[in-house]
Amino acid sequence: MSLFSEIAGAQAESLRESIRGVRMEIIAHLERLCAVRRGSMLLASDYGVTDVTFLFHSFPGGMEGWCEELTQALLRYEPRLREVEVRSLATERLELTFRAEISGALITDGRVVPVQITAKIDPHRGWSVQ
Repeated sequence: MSLFSEIAGAQAESLRESIRGVRMEIIAHLERLCAVRRGSMLLASDYGVTDVTFLFHSFPGGMEGWCEELTQALLRYEPRLREVEVRSLATERLELTFRAEISGALITDGRVVPVQITAKIDPHRGWSVQ
């Protein structure tokens, strides 16, 4: 193995680790953002999202508006993501679980990397983001 290939391999691994770390930070921020009820923070009244119980009472009509609200919150409060799009994921089963796919471009180390995150909420377990 040449010195060049060792350096290139180390740089690629470093970039993967950096992307993985930033992605985990974004997931943690997304969990916080979704857990805050919009209008409840004094200094940032538009931080957070509408109470998710609204989704279960307005199913399926409220999902589109909620996805747009989350998109706008991410564009405003998550500067590491660009070209954010949130869409609801339908399931075949009848259940009280909301799933959303968040896609966009992650900006890290001066590079643009596509990213896809799935957020899920159900009445028993609360939020989970992957």
